[in-house]
Amino acid sequence: EIHLKPLQPHHSWLLFCKGAFEDADDKEGPLELQKLAWKFIAKCQGLPIAIACIGRLLSLKPPTSAEWEDVYRGLDSQLTKDVIPDAHMILKVSLEDLPYDLKNCFLHCALFPEDYSIKRRTVMRHWIAVVFIKEKVNQALEEVAEGYLTELVSRSLLQVVKRNHTGRLKCCQVHDIIRLVALNKAGEECFGKVYDGSGAFSIEHTRRISIQSGNLQRLIESDATHVRAIHVFNRYLNIDLLRPILESSNLLLTLDLQGTRIKMLPTEVFNLFNLRYLGLRYTNIESLPEDIGKLQNLEVLDAVNSAVSYLPNNIAKLQRLRYLFASYALVGILKDGAIGTFFVPKHE
Repeated sequence: EIHLKPLQPHHSWLLFCKGAFEDADDKEGPLELQKLAWKFIAKCQGLPIAIACIGRLLSLKPPTSAEWEDVYRGLDSQLTKDVIPDAHMILKVSLEDLPYDLKNCFLHCALFPEDYSIKRRTVMRHWIAVVFIKEKVNQALEEVAEGYLTELVSRSLLQVVKRNHTGRLKCCQVHDIIRLVALNKAGEECFGKVYDGSGAFSIEHTRRISIQSGNLQRLIESDATHVRAIHVFNRYLNIDLLRPILESSNLLLTLDLQGTRIKMLPTEVFNLFNLRYLGLRYTNIESLPEDIGKLQNLEVLDAVNSAVSYLPNNIAKLQRLRYLFASYALVGILKDGAIGTFFVPKHE
């Protein structure tokens, strides 16, 4: 757990310089920028994450007074429009500075529950399936996605929770303060919302829903025809209450039911022609019907550590399937060459 105590001016200065002048020979930067640097630090109110974010943002700009003053004026103009503490505005401006695809990847991370440990491989597959990741010259999609993840960490928007034995990022999370700012931004841009079952809730124009409650009553009363992704983070989901939402969600690309105690998929799932990601990890589903073959656009089927002990023959009809993740018990069930890729993860 990270406790955010305000930093003393000296330590604020050191942290700011580490971010803003990381590649400079003089770690305190040009003399003409130091007065302006202190103005940025004052706005951060001693909040380490805000200092790190603004330092990283400025490091990406040319080290001139004109460029830095433009950023500072942007902060001031925002503060005249929004009743938000300065430190929060620093985070908001840092978020708005992200390139479009990178911002989508980050806003997606904010939809995970508070203090949730986000696994590198899982989140990368989500990004790839919904085309947040574009191919680059001499780079596989997975390499581009990992580069995005690294960039978000370097901007202090994601925090490393765990690394593997080689030092490679394994799990990360979004700090509570940054998550609140990101969720506000996600709501403004109709990117996504968190549904926790309390208070009034509307998903009008919202493209992604993060379900963090078993009570879906307020959710099923909404129009879900424009929803692109449903992520469920409640074990005791009443799958029957999800049926009306699935029935109207013809544009759904992602359905992640990880960790829910459901025993079978509703038939409505197999009418989701556009579905690209189906997450069944840690569910009680024991088998999949032959109707799985209808999901012609499916790219990811993740059934690791589920109760699935049988894969139907029609799974071979999923021509666009990029990843099939299942448990060791299923090795050998598929005929050789049935699909392009079959994974049995050891350390997922």
